[in-house]
Amino acid sequence: MKFTYIKPKTVAEAVGLKEELGDKAKFLAGGTDLLLQLKRGKINPSYLISLNGLEELKSFGSNDAGITVGVLNSLRKIEKDPFFKEHLPVLAATAPVMATPQIRTLATVGGNICNASPAADMAPPLIALGANLKVVGTAGTRTFSLEDFYLGPGQNTLEGSEILTGLQIPKPRANSGTCYLKESIRRGHDIALVGVAVMIVTSDQDDSKVEDIRIVLGAVAPVPLRATAAEDLLRGNKIDEQLISEAARLTADISRPIDDLRATANYRKKLVSALATRGLRQLLRGGDR
Repeated sequence: MKFTYIKPKTVAEAVGLKEELGDKAKFLAGGTDLLLQLKRGKINPSYLISLNGLEELKSFGSNDAGITVGVLNSLRKIEKDPFFKEHLPVLAATAPVMATPQIRTLATVGGNICNASPAADMAPPLIALGANLKVVGTAGTRTFSLEDFYLGPGQNTLEGSEILTGLQIPKPRANSGTCYLKESIRRGHDIALVGVAVMIVTSDQDDSKVEDIRIVLGAVAPVPLRATAAEDLLRGNKIDEQLISEAARLTADISRPIDDLRATANYRKKLVSALATRGLRQLLRGGDR
């Protein structure tokens, strides 16, 4: 394993280096996944372009346009910083169930997104929040929905020398709440068997009536899934246990889990239904908003 380590000073320089070096180079952020691939011989780049000197990718803030989060913010930062607990509590609550504290110190939100693992924990809550991605390349800057980013396991829509630089997230609406529920074999530090994110906006006059909703599934298909049929059932209605039960059934129906050593597809479908039910009840009762 031999490579040249390059540390650019600007995003533009990093993009230019990748454009020049092409497939011989890989971008390096936290490195928790990339370095493992290197050690296992799955990749063999001649150059590693480190993004860690680019302070602009570690920024975060809130303004009238929404909330911005740079892709080099570590999972530990998202877990511990008061900004995320105040403005994006669902992300602050999701980070602690991802890997160990040591890994969370290195791993970045951008890496979790770009690796495009079907079981990535940050994707479902971010999609539920309506997050957009900001991508910079030689052709300029483009912004698009995170929901449109994934093509399949390990595959995304980044082209050529493009770098994902940040997230743009709408400010959560009044009377809204978002939660992410995960089930795994070993609690907290293990890959998800199933992940379910729910975002609900309730009526000003009646907190059991849903004005808007998103239900997003992880680890049960090649890419994160929106449970649009369940969303349509609940949107605009006053929610009771019967509707919650039917929405959970519709949510499980769209999942496409696999059988493997960790769990059967049938068991995963049952988990989807159970977690969707729990998430809907939790938010409609005003918990963990």
